[in-house]
Amino acid sequence: MAGIKATGLRSTTICPPDTYQGNDRQLTITDETWKSADYNLTLVRKRTNPTSGEVTTSIEDFKASEPDPGLFRIPAEYRVVDETAPFTIAVPQDPGRGGAGSPPGLVSVRVQGPGFGGTFSLNGSLLVVKEAPYSGREVITQDQTLPDGTQLHQASGQNPDGTKMWRDSAGKVRTEHTGRGGSWTLVEIADPAGYGYLLDPWNRIAHRYLLREIETNDRAVRGRYDLPVNDGAFPSTSTNPRGLTTVAEKIGTQTMSGVSVTGYRATTTGAGPAQNRTSEVWEYAPYGLALLAKQTQAVPNGVVRTQTTAIEDFSPKEPDPALFRIPEGYRIVEETGVIAIQIPEAAK
Repeated sequence: MAGIKATGLRSTTICPPDTYQGNDRQLTITDETWKSADYNLTLVRKRTNPTSGEVTTSIEDFKASEPDPGLFRIPAEYRVVDETAPFTIAVPQDPGRGGAGSPPGLVSVRVQGPGFGGTFSLNGSLLVVKEAPYSGREVITQDQTLPDGTQLHQASGQNPDGTKMWRDSAGKVRTEHTGRGGSWTLVEIADPAGYGYLLDPWNRIAHRYLLREIETNDRAVRGRYDLPVNDGAFPSTSTNPRGLTTVAEKIGTQTMSGVSVTGYRATTTGAGPAQNRTSEVWEYAPYGLALLAKQTQAVPNGVVRTQTTAIEDFSPKEPDPALFRIPEGYRIVEETGVIAIQIPEAAK
């Protein structure tokens, strides 16, 4: 293989029901590797999984010769900076694609503690909705149907119980982000004034960063699910430049969490099954909020995937104003890159 000797190893994993992503029947996963002992190098790795198909990683254009030594030298014009913590690399903006005034994007957060760590992203934007207070839990689940009919179901995200959220009448939003297994909880407060705050309770720091504000109305939620934003546009049929045709329709009303919601469905079809998708949204229009949203799409290997986002324990009552305040004794630290939070040993 590539002119050198390689040894192959195949392993087969049998997953009984309810042991892999909530499978309802047995699954078989196969891993195959071809490795050169002389070079301690894996030349080919192949994984066959009914949920994702066959994925192969290989080293192409392999050459068993000494590379140019210049490839391993630090260029003479570079300066060396010693780093002991997370660091940021700022890529200059192309003037034709935005500059210093470009809106903020995702905010990366790195959490490190005794025996665990993790990275996640904050949205970096705020959908501004005022005079529409509520509280609830956002619960996201993933369902898959394999070509042989096998069903898989699992919670998505770090916390299977969902993400707790609050919004006040001024449009401020509080979100509690939880690490896997409940290893940590961090509070994010997004303010329509243009700033987000991530509260570090161990070091009593409020990490502040710029937010991109999105002004909205009670129909803006539909645009995220391929749906027209105006009531008069239902039913409708549209075709985009890529040839995908979307049929949008109202599908009725019902009561969820004590409020009346209206259902909408967008069905998109293309040249093949992998381009077909369906979005179903149940919207509480006065709040610009989807209490239930389902997105279903087929993938090339024949698997059909559905993501469901639901707001559980929904309440339209005004939350406690204290939930949106920076606690006393916290100092504010301005952030422009990765937010690093170190959980001390004593907090284990």
